[in-house]
Amino acid sequence: TILSELYIPSRTLDYGIYELTLTVTMIESLNFKSSSSVYVRVTATGITANLVQLGTSMITRGSQQDLQLDPGAYSVDPDQDSFDASVSNIYPSLIIK
Repeated sequence: TILSELYIPSRTLDYGIYELTLTVTMIESLNFKSSSSVYVRVTATGITANLVQLGTSMITRGSQQDLQLDPGAYSVDPDQDSFDASVSNIYPSLIIK
């Protein structure tokens, strides 16, 4: 840590409420001790729906090229290593000709 920073890697804590307590004790004087607490809630992150690969916001296609919008293949769930579209409410793929 640096100064007042605390780093907890992603997916380390389960969802829920945690109490984090920092206790400082002076080495020279064991009688001097101070603590401070804070409550932190870890919640699920929403699914990021991407209609096209890489979630780009601008699409260019030629007049004779198909455009496939497939949120099931390109969406991501930041809380998981992979995204399973079969267990979500995202619409199936759509091909525009």
